Amino acid sequence: MKTCKEWIRKQLKAELTGKEFEVKTKGRNKADWLFEDEENNAIIIEDKEATDTSYEKAIIQVNNYGEQVYEKYKNIITIAVKELTNGDHKVAVFVNGKRLDNHPLNSLNTLEWYWALLSKDFDRDLLSKNIAYLNNEMHAMGIADNIRASIAATLLVCINKHLELEESDDIDNIENKVYKHLYMYTKDENGEDLNKWKKIRTLYDRFKLDLQKEKSYLTAEALYKVWKIIKFDIHEYIKNVKTQGYDIMSLFFTTFSKAALSNDKGQYFTPDHISSLMIDLVDLNVNSKVLDPTCGSGTFLAKCMDRMIQMAGNNESKITEIKQQQIYGIEKDETVYGLATANMLLHKDGKSNVENGNCFDLLPAMKSKGINRVVMNPPYKEKTTDIEELKFLYETLEAMSPDGLAAIIIPTSCATGAKYPEYRYSLMQKHTLLAVMTCPPELFYPGASTNTCIMLWKAHVPHSGKTYLADWKEDGFRKKRLGKKNTVRICDDDEWNEKKNGWLEDFRLNEPKVGLKVELTDKVSWLYESHFKIDFKKSLQVSDFEKSVNDYLAFLISNEGEVE
Repeated sequence: MKTCKEWIRKQLKAELTGKEFEVKTKGRNKADWLFEDEENNAIIIEDKEATDTSYEKAIIQVNNYGEQVYEKYKNIITIAVKELTNGDHKVAVFVNGKRLDNHPLNSLNTLEWYWALLSKDFDRDLLSKNIAYLNNEMHAMGIADNIRASIAATLLVCINKHLELEESDDIDNIENKVYKHLYMYTKDENGEDLNKWKKIRTLYDRFKLDLQKEKSYLTAEALYKVWKIIKFDIHEYIKNVKTQGYDIMSLFFTTFSKAALSNDKGQYFTPDHISSLMIDLVDLNVNSKVLDPTCGSGTFLAKCMDRMIQMAGNNESKITEIKQQQIYGIEKDETVYGLATANMLLHKDGKSNVENGNCFDLLPAMKSKGINRVVMNPPYKEKTTDIEELKFLYETLEAMSPDGLAAIIIPTSCATGAKYPEYRYSLMQKHTLLAVMTCPPELFYPGASTNTCIMLWKAHVPHSGKTYLADWKEDGFRKKRLGKKNTVRICDDDEWNEKKNGWLEDFRLNEPKVGLKVELTDKVSWLYESHFKIDFKKSLQVSDFEKSVNDYLAFLISNEGEVE
């Protein structure tokens, strides 16, 4: 039977090698565990075995210890752990003396998670500015658009393993340090995993190649400056538990990808709030097997994996199964594939089944995987030689298991009756179109002006019945300028969550109040706007016209306009 201390050690998942992870066991009337960091914060843990005193006494003792050393530290987390007679454990966590009410009662989080509790509050605007600043600085250094993302991503994953650079480092030193810190991802409690290195090696090989090709710009001085910005202005947000599920990696990669990776290839990276919405639509569960056949930087995969891991709770074997057997991705572009690898590494997954290749070559092999959930944003057709978006959808549905759900964001031109008639016919003959929702016109701003919609399909069930159609263009996001050159779309979290929950509730109603349920065929438009009818006699009155004229006159007068 494991002791309470063994259980704590496993739960914390601490690498007991560096200063901040050193465990200092105290003597009589002292706390059992003390962790300290370089910012003068402390974590104190008091544990009680099954035969020891009560849970309440453990709480009193650990907080007494905290009070005794309160003046010594900037912040203190105190944790009481009591082993129960059935082998379970009961936990209480306090931050500077205040109980953390939403903390699980029967499990611990990782030590990293507790340190992140003491980090600064999540400031989305500041993070956006910091990432934009990094991009602008790399541009000013002369670092080419097409390598900025991979250079920054490689340094970011190394910083996540405590990479430290010095101003005195030369290029050879930096290259060796990058290799060493990337290789650290192959090691865990079970030893080294060389299969993991095969994927991670792509980051190092690309980094080394970029150093050789861009010798005049990728100097040791430039890399040191990039490292410094990422370490002190960006990396701290990666592990911040206050981000509330916000996909920081998506924002990081999207900023770099807009100019370098998308425009000439029809690739537009899905905004964070829309990727979360699409995952809500496919009704993910802990046993889902997820595929993104055009995974880009891995946003959908990382989000799905995080959600399923949360559903798994403390079931370590299930978490391992999710990472190794339930997440699948394909990305054709080698540079973007490197970004996906980096993203999954930062989500603690180096073994994910993300492959570099053509999805049409690799999709047949997916049929044996039992894929029952798909979320995807395929490349958009911008030239006559480009592949039709509906081909990506059709081939992906064919690789899924029966009754699987697939959400795809796709140009609205694919939803009209005139385009791609052969694919529209084949899709409805084999699969069910459950819903089509029109997206905001500036969804990918800045970058693309493509009008898009989200489609939800059920695999291998021929289409019949009614399809939910809705106008989801008003998402509440608005443009905001961050600095001289960067403009983004932002929205208050509460406002967006209210909007999203309202949409999802309407979608799930048998008789929607906002959307429509319509019987569709492959010959007609699948868009809400084509089926919604306005009764102008009821909706427009003379008084409406008079009010509009008066409002316009008032506007002219208030702006010193002339009224003739």
